[in-house]
Amino acid sequence: MNPPGELLESGELRSGGHVLITAASGGVGSATIQIVRRTGAVPIAVTRTEDKRRALLEAGAAEAIVSEQQDVVQEAPRITGGTGVELVFDAVGGTGLADAARAPSREARWSLTGSSMTAPC
Repeated sequence: MNPPGELLESGELRSGGHVLITAASGGVGSATIQIVRRTGAVPIAVTRTEDKRRALLEAGAAEAIVSEQQDVVQEAPRITGGTGVELVFDAVGGTGLADAARAPSREARWSLTGSSMTAPC
């Protein structure tokens, strides 16, 4: 199964739920935004630059967080009205994973489908 397809199978996406998508500017992230929108859930993209943020909003992200300028941990609750995200989709597993780990609600689910880390966590 491809990583975005995993969202439908095991991510338990539901209409109105908030999904935090790290590395959203890549191909997997872009596909994930579309899948999340089709289920009626709310895609929240995370990227590093303002130019990429604008492109992600045009591609269908409901919100986009620029990690070099904004704190993911503070922005996620603001965007979700204080509830936090219900699902985190991480296709990179890089240094931003620690911030993404503090953004979800207590009952959140994770989909970690890749890793750019060279050292064990």
